[in-house]
Amino acid sequence: MQARFCPHKAFPPERNTLEVLYPVACPCTLNGNSVFRKSEVIMLYKRILLPVDGSPHATRAIEQAIHLAGDGGTIIVTTIVPVIPEAITGEAFLKAKEDVERGGHLITETALKTIASAGIPYEERIIFADSPASGIVDAATDLHCDIIVMAPRGRSEIEGILLGSVTHRVLALSPLPVLVVR
Repeated sequence: MQARFCPHKAFPPERNTLEVLYPVACPCTLNGNSVFRKSEVIMLYKRILLPVDGSPHATRAIEQAIHLAGDGGTIIVTTIVPVIPEAITGEAFLKAKEDVERGGHLITETALKTIASAGIPYEERIIFADSPASGIVDAATDLHCDIIVMAPRGRSEIEGILLGSVTHRVLALSPLPVLVVR
């Protein structure tokens, strides 16, 4: 049996969905061959939080976020930077904040270029937080994201447990789905 697609306007492919095929009863059915219609099954995500840390392991997470955003999603690229100590005030505080934000932008730059070249809308957020994991989870909920897509730093399981992996903490804290891309 050779699959064909239904050309009728009653069966348009939906935007922002993964498309699968299933047979339908349609006037296009010819000679007993089934005609297949494109149909939405899995909703793609409208707002995806993509925390990056500058490590080479983030490349696959970027690719997966682009895939999940599909044709209508937005990727929010973020990096978590340390909070400026309260002891620093005045001009020194402003200078330190500016330097930290510039460093955060350098970390997100590669991901932003990759996402822009794929034609996916994106936002950049530099988040000041005491803990990277809580900063990621707070950003995802504050920005009304549907999912967090992230890559582990590449440490072994033992190292992750001993050092308190950010990925493990995000998985434990997040009320949203978290996709860990290896």
